[in-house]
Amino acid sequence: MANYKRYNYMDIMKRLTLTVKEYKQLKRAFQGGFTHSNPWYMGKIVNNVTSYDFTSSYPAVMIAEQFPMSTGEYVEITSRDQFEKYLKLYCCVFDVEFTGLESRVTFDNYISYSRCWYHENVQTANGRIVRADVIRTTVTNPDFEIIRKFYTWKSCRVGNFLLYMRNYLPRDFVLSILKLYKDKTELKGVAGKEVEYMAAKEQLNACYGMTVTDPVRPEITYAGEWPEVIPEPDTAKCIEEYNNSKNRFLSYAWGVFVTAYARYNLFTGIYECKSDYIYSDTDSIKIINAADHQQYIDLYNKYITRKIEKALTTQDIPPEMAAPKTKDGKTKPLGVWDFDGFYNRFKTLGAKRYMIEHDGIINITVSGLNKHETVPFLCDGWYYDRTGKEYNSPFDKFNDELYIPPEYTGKKTHTYIDDERRGVVYDYMGVPYAFLAPSAVHLENADYSLSIAEEFKNYCLGIWERYE
Repeated sequence: MANYKRYNYMDIMKRLTLTVKEYKQLKRAFQGGFTHSNPWYMGKIVNNVTSYDFTSSYPAVMIAEQFPMSTGEYVEITSRDQFEKYLKLYCCVFDVEFTGLESRVTFDNYISYSRCWYHENVQTANGRIVRADVIRTTVTNPDFEIIRKFYTWKSCRVGNFLLYMRNYLPRDFVLSILKLYKDKTELKGVAGKEVEYMAAKEQLNACYGMTVTDPVRPEITYAGEWPEVIPEPDTAKCIEEYNNSKNRFLSYAWGVFVTAYARYNLFTGIYECKSDYIYSDTDSIKIINAADHQQYIDLYNKYITRKIEKALTTQDIPPEMAAPKTKDGKTKPLGVWDFDGFYNRFKTLGAKRYMIEHDGIINITVSGLNKHETVPFLCDGWYYDRTGKEYNSPFDKFNDELYIPPEYTGKKTHTYIDDERRGVVYDYMGVPYAFLAPSAVHLENADYSLSIAEEFKNYCLGIWERYE
């Protein structure tokens, strides 16, 4: 059965244990999806924007890539050649210090300020580091590959270098991912199968989500009332329980690398498109001049398809399982860049904040707003005159310091009432009823104010003044 040796699943789990130090380092290295906008286009209306997204990005890397499959081992790095060899052959997690760090590009920055546990004299752009005298952070191999493409530095030191033997995820787990992806693909849009589709989609997403469930969590005991202070978890005890659990079938280290691999794939698109890149969000990218980048799209899709085929063949799994068909008979290969829409106009005000227009239909994506409630408010009074001139444009309203009244946000403010309340209410006939509520939650409509951080506005202005 090719070059892949089947191990008993539980034997694999017995090998994949953690130490407290290792867990803390993995937690420092863990990051989620990358969501950002090109500062060149912040607050500007951009015409003719094309959107692409990866077909199930996280499930794709869970099948295509290799993950930690051994107990972690700390090694000392004594030469550049040794460092490069380990990066090439193993899954690595390590602390790194950069001095004289500076971005090579202006269209985006990768390193998150919040993920650096030491820093000196740092300039940021919406939470991402542009330059720094010194930073220290914790990264994986894919993170480091992105960083050296996007930054230069005067010196780089590494420590706490942790490496793992790598291999594909267990065959049984891979088969489960493929089965759920098949169900999701085949059930999407099928009348009467909405519940089954959502179940398959949620379970497919959970395949990744379960891998990064933090093994160190506080235990909260309810004894008549909730504790005023949540107790700190005993890390050593939690890790011991994690290692000894006979029900465990996943590794926390896998989840750390899932998102790292996915970010690396996303950044191949950002790097390719350069100044044509507008916005990205975890598994999607929005660009202009799409035809100029079609060759990259085609080559990437061939690359990821072959990589998945190799991984499945190695595990004695039919490669066609990664390319199920939709209800219309269209093949939906896993992991490829897929056309996701064309916008006549696009405007972003930062991460999770953008407005689109296609054929006269306006839509928004803003974290914290219900688009069905907010879009009519923004479009109120919008019209064109006979010459085609636009009035009360929602794109003009969608700007820094935008205010949405409570009745148009779709947001609710929760007020928690923990003390007992008694009283009398009357029904529509005037009949009184006594009530007793030990506790309650009061909901009311909430307003919304959108603002852009002054630091990011100033950075964008500096970019425009310097290069335009």
